[in-house]
Amino acid sequence: MERMEEQVANSEYRAYQHFISNSKWDYEGLQMQVAQNTSRLLNQEKEINHQPVGYIVDESAHLKKGKKSVGVGRQYAEVIGEVDNCQVGVYASLVNCSSASIINERIFLPESWTKDADRCEDAKIRMEFRTFKTKPELALDKIKQDIALVVSFDWIGGDMLYGHNTKLCDGLDKIGLFFVMDVHNDEKVFLHEPSLKIPEAKTGAGRKSKKLKADVSSFRLDKLQEGILEDDWELEDIRDTVKGKLRLWIYKKRFGHGTEIVPMRKKEF
Repeated sequence: MERMEEQVANSEYRAYQHFISNSKWDYEGLQMQVAQNTSRLLNQEKEINHQPVGYIVDESAHLKKGKKSVGVGRQYAEVIGEVDNCQVGVYASLVNCSSASIINERIFLPESWTKDADRCEDAKIRMEFRTFKTKPELALDKIKQDIALVVSFDWIGGDMLYGHNTKLCDGLDKIGLFFVMDVHNDEKVFLHEPSLKIPEAKTGAGRKSKKLKADVSSFRLDKLQEGILEDDWELEDIRDTVKGKLRLWIYKKRFGHGTEIVPMRKKEF
């Protein structure tokens, strides 16, 4: 609202605040229109400059003092890098090399909220939003909603919270979407796609295992990086920054059924 007041002549902050907080308006309809408009504009640019359009999922926290704001609680706040009293939202944005716009969002409700019907009722949370969902589950919901709106993009990106989540990545695989996600350095991978089965019991005694086991060994990604030769790194231009050209040293390796792992070393020129 402050940014709008700076740009729009004869506008007034309190009027914006009243409109958003108290008046009846279709925020979901507006959000869907923004998503479709942004998709159209970025894909029109793509036809001219050939810049691929990305769909980024991420979260942002808003620090709070009280207990009444929807979804507020002691949880990790990325803006300060620690646990504090805050609200957390999961956001989706469309981006290319030069432009970005938020097109979808959903506030994260901790279980302390979804398990408290009275608290949800007092905060006027709609019934369909009172089921607990993790942040990656909310992200997958947003992606599916925007696909249904015919929002067009070439790839999906996210940080380690989303890249480490099997349900989200499997869900994107099933839809047939190309995604680029960060993972932890201790993530385990297979050189070849493994065959999974429940191992037979070694003796007749004891409880039978219910866990699937791979027929080949896995290894940690940080061990992979240790074995990369200096000449195998490739220097790639990423984007322009206020400090100059951002370039990354990149090494690509294909695993399993086609997943590519890309260790990177950051360097600015």
